[in-house]
Amino acid sequence: MKSLFFIPRTLFAVLSVSQVVHGLSASQLGNGRYEPAVGKSTTELEKTLPPVVSTVDFGQDKFVNLFLPANSRQFAEKAEKGVKITTQDGRGDVVWPAGFSLSRLIAHCPSLVDGKNVLELGCGLGAASAAACKYARPNHVALSDRDKSSLALAYASCVQLQRSRSSVSRCCMDWSDPTTWPAQDYNVLLAADVLYEKASINPLVCVLQHYLCNNDDDNAKRAVIVDPIHQVNRDAFCFAAYKAGLEVEQEIFPGSPDLMLLSVYQFA
Repeated sequence: MKSLFFIPRTLFAVLSVSQVVHGLSASQLGNGRYEPAVGKSTTELEKTLPPVVSTVDFGQDKFVNLFLPANSRQFAEKAEKGVKITTQDGRGDVVWPAGFSLSRLIAHCPSLVDGKNVLELGCGLGAASAAACKYARPNHVALSDRDKSSLALAYASCVQLQRSRSSVSRCCMDWSDPTTWPAQDYNVLLAADVLYEKASINPLVCVLQHYLCNNDDDNAKRAVIVDPIHQVNRDAFCFAAYKAGLEVEQEIFPGSPDLMLLSVYQFA
C-alpha cells in the first residue's frame, strides 16, 4: 500500500531498512505477543507505590524490562474499552502496538542501529531505545520526549534494567522549539505513533530535516517510523517531508498488516 505522495526510493551506499527486513516472516522477527505493557498496582495504592517493572516479550527469548508508572493499568483499561486517551491521561504510559513492533524490529534486526548515534523521538516509556541498548551496539542512544516523567522512566529503564553497553542520554524535547533539540549529530532517528496529531506534522518534519539533511558523510542518515496503517495524517506528513527535501518509503510492517513502516531519507 503506497501513499498518494510516495516518492520512489533512490539507491544508497548503505543497507536500507527495507533491505534489512525484506523477506522476513513474522516468526523470523520473533513471535512476540503484543500486550499493553502496564503496571500491576491497584487504583487504591497508585499514589503511594513506586514505578513498577513490566516485561515486554518480543519472542524467541528476546524481551526488555521497562519501568512503568504505578497508575498505568487504568490507561490500558480505558484503551481496551475504546475510551480516547489524551496526553494528559497518560498516552505515553502504555507501550502501544506501533511502539511494540518498532522495538521488536530493533531486537531482531540490531544492524539497523549498530554503531550509530540513535535518537528516539517521543520515546514514551522507551521500549525502542531499551531494545537498542540490550540487543544492539549503538554508539549512543538519546531518548527524547516532552513528558518529563515518562522520559525519566525511559532513561532509567535503559540505564538500570538493560545495563546498556552504549552511552545513554535524555532530553526534554519540544519539536516546535529548536532550542530544546539535542545538539549532537544522529545517524538514526526512531519514532512510533507520532502522526496522530495534525498540528505536530510540520514540527516533526522540521526535526527530521534538521537531523537528516546536510548529510556530508558516506553513511546515509535515516528515520524509521512505525504508525497504524489507517493513520489519516500520513499523506500530509509525506507531502510536508517531500517539500522539505526528504523522501519517504512506505511498506506494510512485516508480520503486522495493521501497521506501516516508514523510512525517511534526505534526497540523494
